Amino acid sequence: MAVITAGAGATDRSSAQTVSGITKLERTTGCSAAGTINTFEVFIFSAGINVSNGYLGMFYLSSGDVYACVSNGDIYKQAGGIGNFVGLSQTKRLWYGMAVAPNRDVYACVYGGDIYKQTGGTGDFVELSQTTRTWRGMAAAPNGDVYASVYNGDIYKQSGGTGDFVALGQTSRNWYGMAAAPNGDVYACETNGDIYKQTGGTGDFVALGQTSRAWWGMAASPNDVYACVFGGDIYKQTGGIGDFVGLSQTTRKWRAMAAAPNGDVYACVSVGDIYKQTGGIGDFEALGQTSRPWVGLAAAPNGSDYTCRDSENVGTIVKGSKQTFTGLNCDAQANDLVGLYSAAGGGIEADENSNQGWSYPGNGFTATRTYISASGPFSLYASGSSPSNKMPIHLFFGGPR
Repeated sequence: MAVITAGAGATDRSSAQTVSGITKLERTTGCSAAGTINTFEVFIFSAGINVSNGYLGMFYLSSGDVYACVSNGDIYKQAGGIGNFVGLSQTKRLWYGMAVAPNRDVYACVYGGDIYKQTGGTGDFVELSQTTRTWRGMAAAPNGDVYASVYNGDIYKQSGGTGDFVALGQTSRNWYGMAAAPNGDVYACETNGDIYKQTGGTGDFVALGQTSRAWWGMAASPNDVYACVFGGDIYKQTGGIGDFVGLSQTTRKWRAMAAAPNGDVYACVSVGDIYKQTGGIGDFEALGQTSRPWVGLAAAPNGSDYTCRDSENVGTIVKGSKQTFTGLNCDAQANDLVGLYSAAGGGIEADENSNQGWSYPGNGFTATRTYISASGPFSLYASGSSPSNKMPIHLFFGGPR
C-alpha cells in the first residue's frame, strides 16, 4: 500500500506541511501559472481503498540549502533557502571557496590548506588530503566535476566528484571565484584581470575580454552568470552571452556569490551582511545576518521533499469513480503539483509489481473524459481562476509500504 501522509497536526489551509518520501512520476507536469484553484477531480481505481480525512492541495519542491563560510571561522547553512544562516560547528579554518555537487556533496577549500567535503549535505566537513595550496574559488559542474582555483597558480578538477584534484595546466593567474553554468560552461575570474570561460567543461579557460576589475566571486543561475567586484558593483552576463553589465548595486566589499535552482542569487560582503536577489530580479536585499568576514557561498540543488503550499480538507474520497470537489480555495504558483494526502494516515492501494492505476490522458479534460490504464495509483486534475484552462495531469506516488 502506497501511503501519502502529511506531518502531524496538518490542518486546513494551515502552515506548509512537508511530505516526506514522495516520488514524482515521470509523467507529471507542473502548474502553468499562478492562481487560485477551486476544483479538484480525483479518481482512485477500484482495487484501492477509500481515503478518509483527505486533503487536496498544491505542492512544490523544497529548495536546496545555501551555505556560507567565514574566513578563520565556521561554516553556516540556510536550510531550504529560508531563514537565518546557522553555524555548523566546524573547526575554525581559513575557509574560502565553496561548491555543492549535483549529488549534494558540499565542498569547502582552505586558503593555504586542504579541501574538505561534507558528504550528501550531512555531517562534518572531512579533509580530502589534497596538496596544500592557496585555494580560492570552487565550482561544481552539472556532470559532477568539481573545480578549485589557486591564487597565483592553476585550476584543478576532481573528475566526477571522485579522486584527487588534478591540475588543468592553465596559465598561472590570480584566480579567485568560479562558477559552473547549467549548460556545462565553467567560469573563473582573475582579480584585477579578466573573466575566463571553459566552454562545455572541456579545453582551456579563454579570456572573455571584460574590463579589468577586482573580480572576486561568481555564480551561475539557471539563466544568467554573475560576477561581483570587491569594492564595486555586481555584474551580470545575460543568458551566458556577451559582456558582464553592471547592475548598479550599492558599492560594497562583495566577496562571493551563489545561485539557487529557483533563481535566487546570493552575494556576501566582507565583514558585513549576506544579500539576495529574489528570482534573479531587482536589487540585492540584505538578509539581516550577523556581520562576519563572509568569504564563500554555495547553493545546493533542490530538495527531495515536496511541501504543501495550500490545501483543503475534502473528507472522504471514495474509490472506484471520479470524485469532484468544488468551491475550494487553494493558492498555486507556477510549476506547483497537485497532491493528495490523508491526515488519518490512510493510503491508496496499488499493485506492487505493475503500479497499475488510472489517469486521464493528455493535457487536460477531454470531451469523453475516458479513464485509461496508466502508471500510478490514482489521478488528479485541478482547475481555477488562473490559468483559465484545466491544468495538466499531476500525480503523486510514494511513501512507505
